[in-house]
Amino acid sequence: MYFPDSAKQAGDAGVPVVVVFPGNTQSAATFTDCSQWWAIANDEGCAVIVMGEYCAKSAAGLTYGDTADSANFSRAAVLLMEDVVSGKADVKIDTTRVYGSGHSLGSRTIQTLTHNSEAATYAAVASTSFHNEEFTATGGMPSYLMVGQADLPFLQKDPWSPPEAGEAPAQGETIQDGAVCNWVKGAQKANGLDVSFVDNDKASFLAACSSYSEAGRYYTYTWNDASDAPLVQFTRTLAREHNCYPEEFKLAWDFLKHYSVGEDGARYYSPSAFAEDDKVAILK
Repeated sequence: MYFPDSAKQAGDAGVPVVVVFPGNTQSAATFTDCSQWWAIANDEGCAVIVMGEYCAKSAAGLTYGDTADSANFSRAAVLLMEDVVSGKADVKIDTTRVYGSGHSLGSRTIQTLTHNSEAATYAAVASTSFHNEEFTATGGMPSYLMVGQADLPFLQKDPWSPPEAGEAPAQGETIQDGAVCNWVKGAQKANGLDVSFVDNDKASFLAACSSYSEAGRYYTYTWNDASDAPLVQFTRTLAREHNCYPEEFKLAWDFLKHYSVGEDGARYYSPSAFAEDDKVAILK
């Protein structure tokens, strides 16, 4: 758990928290350094929890437990930070602004939690290189997925392109229209966005976007709601394999910081990232 000195300047407003799940076999200490979430925390004044893995399968292999284990672990970590660690650091936590992030299997884990059982805890999720296609929580979840151009095989397809005939699913995935395509459609539906596009038709896909950019290294596609909140976002990073790229976590924070969730489950979007009194209820 990390509180930068900048977090101590927040006062009674409290600081947002990012709960980060590392990639499979990566320790919390290693991922803290390689992801550079600590640097984002320094610059932005947020707190960070980097979740540890344990030897669930062998004495030499770190990984996560099952979904229930991960849910309990994340709940306990947030409560520990709020009730114990924050007091020692003289920092107040803003529990309406708890965000999820991660990479690879950690991305899969945090997306599974935020899109399902733990949606009430998290205000938004933004993660890299693995996803969850199951969306059971009501009330939506602002979601951002980033993948590399040369990422895991089932992520390499463009979101408008289904897999090749006979292509085998990877790591237990059920691939129908294409993994990323399914994620985009699922996230849109979960967030109440009335959009649709034709599979394997890029023109249709782009026409369905609220905005998109295919310039530079980051090809980013965004879908907004009626209040112009960007509730679903997808980025393909050119010339990146399945690795942890710190610059993408800056993009993740730029997405996450605009959202909050109330005790009643209502979600809000602030164009200024709560620097001003401009939050609006997310329309569905």
